Parts: sequence; C-alpha cells; structure tokens
Amino acid sequence: MAASALDPRYYEALQFTAFSAVPFKSLPLLAPAPESPLGEGFRTLIVLPPAPPAKPATIDPRSVRALMDRGVVIFANAAASASGDAQRQKGAELIQAAGLLGFVPARALRVRNFPQSEPLRRAVPRPT
Repeated sequence: MAASALDPRYYEALQFTAFSAVPFKSLPLLAPAPESPLGEGFRTLIVLPPAPPAKPATIDPRSVRALMDRGVVIFANAAASASGDAQRQKGAELIQAAGLLGFVPARALRVRNFPQSEPLRRAVPRPT
C-alpha cells in the first residue's frame, strides 16, 4: 500500500511520532527548567513564619511519677468504695496518661494488668 493511499490522519500521526526516533546523542544532557504554570510570583505565596518554632515543653519526671502514683492509689482504694468501677477507671486513666507521657513503669503496669482488669481495659486501648 502506497503512502498516498493511507488515511491522511494516519499519515500525520506518523509524522508527529517521528520525534521519538531522535537519537539520544542529539539531545542536550541538561535542559532548562520548565516555566512554572503559576508564574513568577508564586514564591511570594509561600512564606516562612516570622519566628523560629517554639521549643517543646519539657515534662518533669517527678510529676509524671506522681500522676502514676495517684492513679495507683485511686485504683487500689476503689475496691472499698461504693462506686468502685468508676473510681478504678479514673485511676486507670491516670496510669494511662503517665504511660503516654513516656513513663516506663506506668507502661509496664498497664501491660501487666490489662488482661485481668475490666476497668483498665475500658480506659486503655489494647497494647500492641
């Protein structure tokens, strides 16, 4: 079939795909960066905050230990009170808070007592 007998649209498509057969050595190694579709002023839209970020607050380990101790006392004394489950859950939440703040003994206590304590299971997600 001769080239003139081809559909003109097909022939044009062949002409446009010719750029893919250009040898790589004829292409430059480094090409200039393409122009941004946002224009030149887009960098003014992104600005840094005026001051450096604030340092994270430091947590006193003694206060975290006191938080855990308070939770243990509330949890232990709840058996004698009439509203035992609610008090135990409150104590478990304090122990959980100390564990979330990174106090390792609170984490160990939480993991050790998790299977046997219903109030602790309600206050604390399952350890992984």
